[in-house]
Amino acid sequence: MIFGDNGSGKTSLLESIFFLATGKSFRESKIAHLINRGANYFSVEGKFSGHRIKAVYQPGVKVFYMDESQVAQSVVKEEIPLIYVGSGEDFFQGHPVFRRSEINRIIGRFDKEYEENILMINRILKHKRDVLDKGRYSILPALNKPLCNVSEKISRQRADFFSKIETTFKQYAEIFFDKNVELMYIPNPIKCNEDVIKKEQQSRRILCGAQRDDFTALVNDMDARVYMSQGEKRIIFLCFIFAVRDILESVKDRETLLLLDETCSILDDKNRERLLNINLPQVIFTSPIKIETGVNEIHLNLSYEKIR
Repeated sequence: MIFGDNGSGKTSLLESIFFLATGKSFRESKIAHLINRGANYFSVEGKFSGHRIKAVYQPGVKVFYMDESQVAQSVVKEEIPLIYVGSGEDFFQGHPVFRRSEINRIIGRFDKEYEENILMINRILKHKRDVLDKGRYSILPALNKPLCNVSEKISRQRADFFSKIETTFKQYAEIFFDKNVELMYIPNPIKCNEDVIKKEQQSRRILCGAQRDDFTALVNDMDARVYMSQGEKRIIFLCFIFAVRDILESVKDRETLLLLDETCSILDDKNRERLLNINLPQVIFTSPIKIETGVNEIHLNLSYEKIR
């Protein structure tokens, strides 16, 4: 548990760990923005599973080391399975684009073929949008066939993923709810019939394909997005993340590091106690206030000038 006032550097510390494991930032799209004013690079070091990991970034260049030997970023990513959950993320209330992006990122950790299918569908969609924008409708049939094929593969992989985590998800949900809670995958129609093609030409929007899938949770058969409170939706999302973590550990055969940024502070006392009583090894919590947890605690009071 890391606690400290807002602005004391809690999230920056998690961001450093996240960058070391992934080579990315969960706050900045441009990594160069992370460099301190007046500096021309930054570096992060840590020890994971007995290995000393180091990442050095200069604008346009990322270099990773493991035990002082330079390695590819993919090697470090495999060495440090990691999931970050931010305080402001609202999986079920947010836009479907956000949900699809999160699901793509998560399933991609398990299935490289899925990652390849997502890259393929994005290339097809980019081409199809260009065709619709320019009114070159005669080309659409040649694009719709590969779009349908890859969409069918993605839909099967998404359905398989939700099937795999269903039992584990329900076990976590039962800790917090006395209601039946289940995840629901909502596939978008894949086949492009003549009516759909005509609507696409009129609206110049792509209406068929897995790129419009959605996901939700049902609580006693009611859509959580509509009927659950903000706190309840947050707990459902955490149960989903815990289930993903368990499956990821079984696939990677190693413990997954879980970063929960100010998760405890937004829960009520009863659910906070339930959360902290779950056996979650390799987890780092942050909180603006001290919470009695019985776990190792760090009181953070840093300024940006001191963070390197």
